[in-house]
Amino acid sequence: MMRKNKLFSSLFDENRGKSVSYEGFGHFVPTFIEYIMYLAGYIEQLGTGTEDMVERMIKNGLPEPLFVQDQDFRAIIYRYAPQGAVQDTPKVTEQVYRLILTLEGEMTRDELMGKLNLRHRPTFVYNYTNPALSGGWIERTEAEANHPRQKYRLTTKGLKAKQQWEK
Repeated sequence: MMRKNKLFSSLFDENRGKSVSYEGFGHFVPTFIEYIMYLAGYIEQLGTGTEDMVERMIKNGLPEPLFVQDQDFRAIIYRYAPQGAVQDTPKVTEQVYRLILTLEGEMTRDELMGKLNLRHRPTFVYNYTNPALSGGWIERTEAEANHPRQKYRLTTKGLKAKQQWEK
């Protein structure tokens, strides 16, 4: 362990910025923050943070990080991902979001396209109704997709999402 006054005096000498050997730091010129961390007792020398990180990960029930020494040095750190955490409302696209907020009761394709200011039917089908149908947000009133009296309505899932978003 180096003496604090030795490090302090060496920080401000003419060698600042050059690669010189400082006790505890090897061939490295410590920065001001590193010096402050040293004085606070958080580090004794550079590199001790790795051991501290490993200890904290194990203490918190995480697997030990994997250090790979190939042509490049890599550290693989496993992050905690809580299991069973369910979102109240799954993420949807902007188009499906707009469709759900626009849909009131049962509406035809033309009514929906008019309220959404859309003119291009394929865009409406591929970007709005198909994702909303496959996501379970809306449903058709008729079993046949191209039925002349086809209308769309929100499912229970869609109604819950709409109520939540309107708050």
